Amino acid sequence: AKQHRVSMGDLKAANRLPRDTKLWVGQRLNIPRAGSQSRARKHFSWPAPGKLAQRFKGGKVPNDGVEFKLSAGTKIRAAAAGKVVHSGPHDHYGHLLIVQHGNGMFSIYGHNSLSHLKRGRSLGAGQVLATVGKASRNNTPLHFELRHGVRPVDPLSRLKKQK
Repeated sequence: AKQHRVSMGDLKAANRLPRDTKLWVGQRLNIPRAGSQSRARKHFSWPAPGKLAQRFKGGKVPNDGVEFKLSAGTKIRAAAAGKVVHSGPHDHYGHLLIVQHGNGMFSIYGHNSLSHLKRGRSLGAGQVLATVGKASRNNTPLHFELRHGVRPVDPLSRLKKQK
């Protein structure tokens, strides 16, 4: 990766390898163009203003997204233009919205108040999707994930810098 000026994350993504895969010397891999993934991937906007309560992590007890600590009623916005592919209840995440973007990318928003958006609705980047609902008595997070196909992607690696 160093020799080709490519990050380990970009190298694994280009070869569709899980993030916890160990690489070894002599392994045959596709090498993405230096910096091509890094520049192209930062096109998602933050879905809401607020502090991160939990970060993305792999391992035995993974968190496939990030949790934002927000006040109930905070507006949740589409991280990029796309189409709603799911809007409905989920056992763990309450009301769940899934938006499909180009190139196999999906954004997932959990712990929402009910949204008026229906499956098949096209969205613009930054369009209001819902508001933050109440997850429990003391905690009101927004659960936010990015996925490439079914593979979770660290949202912080794809989000534009906050202004």
